[in-house]
Amino acid sequence: MPLTLRIRHPGGQATLADLPEATTVAELRELIAGKTTIPARRQLLKVGVPPAALPKDALTKPLGEAGIRNRETVTIEEREPSPEPACSGVAAAGASLATGSASCSLDLPAAPSSEIVGDLERHIIPADNSCLFNSVAYLLRERKAEAPRGPQELRDLVAQQIRDDPGRWDPITLAESGKPSLEYADWISKSESWGGSLELIIFSEHFSVQLCALCIRSLRVENFPYDSAAVQHRAYVAYDGIHYDAIVGRSTAGDELRVFGPKDDITLGKIVALGCDLQAQKQFTDTSSFTLQCQHCFTKLKGEADAQKHGKETGHFNFQECS
Repeated sequence: MPLTLRIRHPGGQATLADLPEATTVAELRELIAGKTTIPARRQLLKVGVPPAALPKDALTKPLGEAGIRNRETVTIEEREPSPEPACSGVAAAGASLATGSASCSLDLPAAPSSEIVGDLERHIIPADNSCLFNSVAYLLRERKAEAPRGPQELRDLVAQQIRDDPGRWDPITLAESGKPSLEYADWISKSESWGGSLELIIFSEHFSVQLCALCIRSLRVENFPYDSAAVQHRAYVAYDGIHYDAIVGRSTAGDELRVFGPKDDITLGKIVALGCDLQAQKQFTDTSSFTLQCQHCFTKLKGEADAQKHGKETGHFNFQECS
């Protein structure tokens, strides 16, 4: 049964209605942030008579398990957040994206309930060899950010994560590109290099968001990570064989939605339906038979396998589809 809660905060009172029973305390904090402008990390939640703070281990629990019941009054106090480990990384001139091995918490909007998710659509990303990076940057843009992160920042994040633990990534980089991990880290830092599943793994771990890639040709959805139990947000990209685009939704009020609930299978069904429509429109590339041209030596190549072989033999890495 959906829950209705009354929120009492320093600025007054508010009501949250129709909350799914599976809503966690962490998700509740994000919803409260939207109602009160108090950031989730600065909230101290109290319930009961007299009001008592929720236990520290309640964040990942559904509201009922945490002791929050239907028509409960939740009292919010604003406080200084506990110190959190910073995301270590490589500093750049001015502000830069944290690129260390620790995960980085994002200030994303609260994941909407499936009831308010309306139409889904493909948000077109330019085909500039950075489509995956720009798709992820668009979807994971923080609420107060003036602009999405630049693709080079995300490339540097991937490279640094690989350099931090090259032994872990060697089997994947060798399988995908034929390159040992440290060589791959240098390669992916270049603006001409394409990203793929390895980058989705790193982004999902670093930002604690489940990233799901819809293959338009096969209608298969690959989840990074596969298990969404430890995350609070899910975002989708569409893959047409050589190019990634972001997938966004529209709320019933007309607002753009870039992240969704990690257990929202209703929206997942809509994602697959969108893929069916794109597939019917032939909005994909058959990578086994398409023609690519190397932009270094202008050799024409048949299919992805030939392009990969050419890249290994020559070190060339910039390919464009041609007729």
